[in-house]
Amino acid sequence: MGVVGADRVEQRSSPELLRAVDMEKKAGASHDAVEVSASNSGGKSEELEDGVQRVRAIPGTWSKPTLIRMSVFHTSNFTWTAYAGVSIMLLGTVLLIALRSPSTEPGVLALTQILVGLGSALFTVCGQLAVMAPLTHQQLAVVNALSGLFGGVGAAIGLAIAGAMRNKILPKELYRRLPADSKDQAGTIFGNMVVQMSFESDTPARAAMVASYSHVMRLMVIAGACLMPSCLISILVWKKINVKKLEEERGKQTKGTVSKAAAATAAADSAQKAPVGQQLATGPVTSAVTNGVNATSGESTAANQTPLTHYHSFFYDLLSWSNPRATAVTFASTVLFILASRYLPIVRWLLKISWITLGVVTLSEVASKALLGSSVASSIRPRRYYTIPKETLEATLEDVQHLVNFFVIEVQRIVFAENVPVTAAAFVTAFLSSFLIKLLPAWGLALLGTTVVFIAPLIYIKNQELIDGHLTHAHKLATEQATQIRQIAGHHAGKGYEAVKGYTGDYANKAGVFVGQARQTIPLVSKAKPSVKESDFPKAPAHDLPIGIFCIAGIVCIASIVCIVSIVGIVGIAIISDHSRHDNSQQNGQQRAAISHALFTPSGVSRGIPLEQPTYVVTPDMASFEQKLAAITTPGDDQKLPGVVLTAISSSPSSIVKEVYHQSFGTSSLDPDKSHPLSRNSLFWIASCTKLLTSLSVLQLVERRLIGLDDPVEGVVPELKDPDILVGFTPDGQPKLTKAKHKITVRHLITHTSGLAYDFLHPKIARWWKWKGVNPLSVHGEIAAVYSTPLIFEPGTSWSYSPGLDWAGVLIARLTGHKQLGGYIKQHIFAPLGITAKDAAFRKSDFQLASDAEWDQRWADLTIRLQPSGQLDLAKPSYDGALMPAPSSRSLEPTDDFGGGGLLMSPDAYIKVLASILSDDGKLLKRGTVANLFVPAIGEPERKALIAAMHPDAGGRMLTGGLPLPSDSTVPDSDKQEYHHGLAGLLNRPKSSTGAWTLSWSGLPNLFWWIDRENGLAGMYAGQIIPSGDPWSLDMEAAWRKEMVHRFGRANKSPGPSL
Repeated sequence: MGVVGADRVEQRSSPELLRAVDMEKKAGASHDAVEVSASNSGGKSEELEDGVQRVRAIPGTWSKPTLIRMSVFHTSNFTWTAYAGVSIMLLGTVLLIALRSPSTEPGVLALTQILVGLGSALFTVCGQLAVMAPLTHQQLAVVNALSGLFGGVGAAIGLAIAGAMRNKILPKELYRRLPADSKDQAGTIFGNMVVQMSFESDTPARAAMVASYSHVMRLMVIAGACLMPSCLISILVWKKINVKKLEEERGKQTKGTVSKAAAATAAADSAQKAPVGQQLATGPVTSAVTNGVNATSGESTAANQTPLTHYHSFFYDLLSWSNPRATAVTFASTVLFILASRYLPIVRWLLKISWITLGVVTLSEVASKALLGSSVASSIRPRRYYTIPKETLEATLEDVQHLVNFFVIEVQRIVFAENVPVTAAAFVTAFLSSFLIKLLPAWGLALLGTTVVFIAPLIYIKNQELIDGHLTHAHKLATEQATQIRQIAGHHAGKGYEAVKGYTGDYANKAGVFVGQARQTIPLVSKAKPSVKESDFPKAPAHDLPIGIFCIAGIVCIASIVCIVSIVGIVGIAIISDHSRHDNSQQNGQQRAAISHALFTPSGVSRGIPLEQPTYVVTPDMASFEQKLAAITTPGDDQKLPGVVLTAISSSPSSIVKEVYHQSFGTSSLDPDKSHPLSRNSLFWIASCTKLLTSLSVLQLVERRLIGLDDPVEGVVPELKDPDILVGFTPDGQPKLTKAKHKITVRHLITHTSGLAYDFLHPKIARWWKWKGVNPLSVHGEIAAVYSTPLIFEPGTSWSYSPGLDWAGVLIARLTGHKQLGGYIKQHIFAPLGITAKDAAFRKSDFQLASDAEWDQRWADLTIRLQPSGQLDLAKPSYDGALMPAPSSRSLEPTDDFGGGGLLMSPDAYIKVLASILSDDGKLLKRGTVANLFVPAIGEPERKALIAAMHPDAGGRMLTGGLPLPSDSTVPDSDKQEYHHGLAGLLNRPKSSTGAWTLSWSGLPNLFWWIDRENGLAGMYAGQIIPSGDPWSLDMEAAWRKEMVHRFGRANKSPGPSL
């Protein structure tokens, strides 16, 4: 319950103190009473002597003014409460910038309005306190009138700005957004609410009105957010008043309250001098703070006498809120900077200001010389250009040195535990940050860290006695427990020592007895020189040694030989493994297979031939497959493939993943000058294999509840809002479009059911590009430019292979605050798996390689297979066409990160992603989410459209990864498959099976990956040849995949060594 006066503000501890002044002596003073801002809470305002006002709150009320009074009481200052109010108000306003759209939930909008209202209340009430506190009673009326006047003028200015924006911008927006048949009504719609409401809610015209109003409201919110920091400037000019000690500062005493105030002061002093108060005042945290102050302001040295910098005192004063105004301003400025960096393109604005300024200067100079014959710049140019004095520069550098040394010293003090609580706090912070970095973007983590750094000391300072008391109690309990443990340990150690001492004495006595008995049996030796007799020598044994001794010796010899052979084998493995990274041709593969076979025969063991890991048994089928693949990848007239890299992994029931097969065949290019042997570290354009990583990223956002699978995406990706459906074309070639009734959702984008389609797969989209007069192959770099096409069906009603994952990449970047999709994937996909920028990136310049020579060594060029006629047809694969290097038409430096097919990656890095999903190790997704990857995610109509797309002439085998097509009647029943679609790719399983689905997908240059949880296998076939669906690649991939399942599937494992 507060007492707020014109000359002072007092805080009383009980309702009885409100009756400390005889109200009868103040009769007639009520007509001069001025209502206090807190009266809005339902309290009564009474005026006391000398203009002092008292607010009696109604019992049971709890309102914002009550919270403000509590805040002012605890801090003795209302300025920091005002800073907090402006910060909260600004936070609510900034949130409205992103959330002020028709698709936002009403509850979220209500939350932002609550923040704005709360912050406004804090700032307004504190502003009235700042006006009234320094004044006398006679000045209140005039100053309050002036305050109301200027407040009204400010409100009028704000309304004028808002009205101007609405009247200037809204008509243009309405005209721009309204359909063609409603544009002539833009003026009527703007000025008449009845006309606006006459349009149906689901019509394009009504949607255009809503969008226009939303746009104007967003601009108003942005303007308000830009003007709101001026409130902080007004707080800076407020007089700093300690409301608890207002009487002492003004040198006055209020009648009737001296005795009470003195009594309260005496009570506080006695409480502080009491034993409990002294104990709390000397608590551990208080001692630590005191030591910190002494260290920074007194001795200015660390524990090892290292001199400290002046920044230690500076940051201590800042974070200890010794100057609340400075700390609050710093805190608010830091928060504003973080939010500005997140939501405002500051660098772009600076560059824009720079080129505008330089352009104006250049144009004015040229114009003045041409028209006036004189130079404008020379007339305002200073006589001498400004330079930084040497002293200033040296002082600045010295200050920077002190700042750097501050952080260096503090890190060492934390690491070497100069203050154990601080080191423990740093440990907790680092531990929590390692988990929060997976959940929060960088700007969110910075905002959270800033809040904790500034608010945590304030909480401690305001509750110091309570916290120190608890810490002291905890330290006391820990000390008592440690003492008790030491006593128990000492007691048991004493007993143990006595027991050991007793046993030692007993055994020493027994040993002495045995020694004495032995001495008695030994005859005394004569001093005379004894003669050597035959009986003095031991006799030869009468029987041979037992046969067991010879057995033991033989076993030892055999074990020694085995150890030597094993060591030789391990050395051989290391040599071959190192060699295989530089030469993985088929000839070397056959040599290693022979070595492996030899090592698993007695003759191989006896010769000690080295073995490469992983070891495998070459079956006749596998040997035949490898020989065939080696033959068709060998340069020459019979070459059918430039090269491939094959890798397979298995997972045990205990989720232990191991590589069971790896071979590389062929070279990286048909050009002899660029040709290098392919290896697991070669860099491929993995094309649509990128879609798996984008899908995993989307599901991570769903796990973090940043968005739902069935949420519309138009709020984050407005480019997909109100899409058109391409129904057909008129006789004169004009496209026939209609508005989609359904909204595109996240699920639609990642399951190819959004209605989007690739132009090279759908004739309608190709014809639409032709109607626009644009060759889609000439459009590069930006997703919005390449894939802003109409839909071919209503979202969620059919299936078509589409660029939906490219738009999903845009969604991910915008939701998480990253400039591009690659930034998110690098942090949340690659980093947990240990994949570095040496093995994966979206563009060539993002790779961190030692030199351009390393790029040339590792990059795998694309190869084209021509038709037998010698023509190029990307839509028609061929068995017999000649091979030629592909022209470098694809840019390695795209503007955007294409989540549907833009990654450049090594097979070895991609296998790590498959291994994480196969083993369900939790590094990328939660266990339940991984399980959902292997469950159908589309409806039956969409599945039928998917099956229809699996046509031999439509790249159906590319979609199935070489597995039998549903329409192929020549396939035996045992090999037939059923197909579905999941959240990350195609699902397949044997037609008669009810077991787990296998997840798979492919990439344009004939890359294929698959994850078979039923058999605990995953693999990748990496090629770089186009057209997609190359028959040779499909045959080789299908044969290899079938052999892997046969050899290493859980149901088919042989007792021999693993592949």
